[in-house]
Amino acid sequence: MECQDGFEPVQPRELSKAEMDALFKSVVPLKRGRRYGMGSVVETGSLSFAPNPMITSLQTELHATKQIVTQQKTEFEAQIAATKAENEEHFKAMEMRFLQRS
Repeated sequence: MECQDGFEPVQPRELSKAEMDALFKSVVPLKRGRRYGMGSVVETGSLSFAPNPMITSLQTELHATKQIVTQQKTEFEAQIAATKAENEEHFKAMEMRFLQRS
């Protein structure tokens, strides 16, 4: 059934959150990088911020520190494993000497 203006009637339905956000974004303009109005819309990827040099520097330093700690941990674990094997050999030798004297 057609209306007088030539359009077919549409049944009303509830909009999903994503549909409401898309509609809101298409209607409400950005002001100083934000959208003002009813509710809030999460902007994903549409706003771009220059990275803070201090944060970038700290992230680089943190990454370098993590690499150093990981390397030292690996070396320490290898040293422990070598020491353990060496201690087991000494223990066996001492045990053999003790058994020979008894």
